[in-house]
Amino acid sequence: MQNALHLQALALRASLMVRLKDETFSIRTSVGIKQLLHQAADRKCHSAASMLKALVINDAKAHRLTPTHSKI
Repeated sequence: MQNALHLQALALRASLMVRLKDETFSIRTSVGIKQLLHQAADRKCHSAASMLKALVINDAKAHRLTPTHSKI
């Protein structure tokens, strides 16, 4: 049972990894916010882009938001 759950988790992760990244997003922010983003990313062993994505997804889930397009 535990192996089956592990395989399901791996399959889900693999499906998330193959999604195309066809959009570019640029922001202007303060040095302090940029430093905090990098510190948070380093703590989780993520890139800044991956950390920002995780923060947005977590906030969207918390507020039950969904994108107008199905790709995330």
